[in-house]
Amino acid sequence: MILLAPAPRANAQAGEQKLFRGNVGDYPVRMTLRRGAGGEVSGSYSYEGRGGELTLKGSVNAKGELALEEFDGAKQTGAFKGQWEEKDYEPEASLTGNWTKPAGGGEQWFYLVEQPRQTGGAAVTTKKLKEGGKKIGYSVRAEYPQVEGAEKFNQLAEGFVTKEVADFKKDAGPKRGEKDYMPEAAEDSLDIRYTMRLLTDDLISVEFPIDYYEHGAAHGSHAFHVINYDVKSGRVLSLADLFRPGSNYLGKISEVAIRQLHRWNRDSADYPGGGGQPYLDDEGIAAGAKPSAENYQNWTVTPRGLAFTFDYYQLGAYAAGAPAVVVPYADLKGIIRPGGPLDSLSK
Repeated sequence: MILLAPAPRANAQAGEQKLFRGNVGDYPVRMTLRRGAGGEVSGSYSYEGRGGELTLKGSVNAKGELALEEFDGAKQTGAFKGQWEEKDYEPEASLTGNWTKPAGGGEQWFYLVEQPRQTGGAAVTTKKLKEGGKKIGYSVRAEYPQVEGAEKFNQLAEGFVTKEVADFKKDAGPKRGEKDYMPEAAEDSLDIRYTMRLLTDDLISVEFPIDYYEHGAAHGSHAFHVINYDVKSGRVLSLADLFRPGSNYLGKISEVAIRQLHRWNRDSADYPGGGGQPYLDDEGIAAGAKPSAENYQNWTVTPRGLAFTFDYYQLGAYAAGAPAVVVPYADLKGIIRPGGPLDSLSK
């Protein structure tokens, strides 16, 4: 069971402990880190499903460049080198980079995402599916959360993943004769993960990133699915449920999201592989983030505001990825539904 840690905050205060969850190579891990005022970092991590904690110590500089040494007792067993990304306009902090053996070699990519606030006592269990292989020409890896005491939410999460897997398998793998024609082609694949954005006694908010690959394609395709579940009423929320009836909530959300996206875009010029140029242009942001329901389907609830993820190609070229920004509750003051799902969070 994974017990979620304190709420993520942008520009974390010195000494604040954060819990991250993700992968080192193909292996799921959870990591707890504390960042000191001088950039020193300490903590530990463990592989899910295995016993034992590995100790971590290192540093992060003003640019977010992260270096950690890993120890099993007194013996160094590995090293992490990468980036600690944490912006106030994004939903949570993330860690990316490469793990290596102490003397180098054995390189494994890592990616971990900060976990949200848990104000109730419920525990979260991650359920996993793994199917396929080279012999049948496709692979499936999927994971989804199960929250203690939230049976209807659990059914929704499991049902979504089960259907995605079933739909994928209908056409997965090489057709008759195709395997001999393209023997070196990569296999079809489906990868479903989840990011828990909020877990309280009242609300469960989770985003599922979905990655597909069809053999022969130049690159994979991607999608997102969200579940925003009202525990007390036992139903999935719509975006309109959060706001006063008749309010122009999409207009306000769009206004703030566009402002946040311009901030993201300015910073994107410094991202690796960006060539020193922003990924997006003003016209693409304006079109992809205009106030339409279609543009704001991928929304989740966080302790600081509403998070919106924009699909690949929605704002610009594939290289821009899928930016996610937070619209703070302070910017939604006056249109949040009194007594509604966001009422207590916004205060």
